[in-house]
Amino acid sequence: MRVTLKSAYLPYDSTDGARYLVETLWPEGVDTYGLSPFLWVRELAPSYDLKEMAIWTHWTPEKFRDEYKQELQEPESRTWFDRIVKEAEGGTVTLLHHSHKKESQILPQDTSVYYLKEFLEAELNKCPEGGSTQDAEQWANEGGR
Repeated sequence: MRVTLKSAYLPYDSTDGARYLVETLWPEGVDTYGLSPFLWVRELAPSYDLKEMAIWTHWTPEKFRDEYKQELQEPESRTWFDRIVKEAEGGTVTLLHHSHKKESQILPQDTSVYYLKEFLEAELNKCPEGGSTQDAEQWANEGGR
C-alpha cells in the first residue's frame, strides 16, 4: 500500500503500479503515449476557480489545503478519490504531475498533487491495520470514515 508522486516527464517504470495524471491541464510537451499506461483524472485536480481565488486573495498554503480538501468531497471527486484509495490498499498508485521535480524535492507550492497524496495517505491510514480488503470494505460501509 503506497502512494507515490512522479513527474509526467519521467518515463514509465514497472514499479509505478496504477498511474493517474491528476492535473487540470495536460503537461506541456508530453506525448500521450509517453504516459501510458495512465488515466487522466481532472476531477482530483483543484478547480480553476479554487486556484484563481488562492492566487488573487493571497491564501496561505494552509488555507489552500483546507479549501482543496473540501472540494474533494464533491461527489464526482469523491468517487475518484475512493477508487484510488481502494487501489492503493492493494498496491502502488503513482500520481503524475506537471512539475519537473523528483518526488523527494516536491513542496506544496510546486504542485497541488502534494496535498492529494497527503489526503490519500491519511485515508489509507484510517483503514484497519492487518485486515483484509474485505474487512476494510465492510469497515468503510459501516461508517468507518
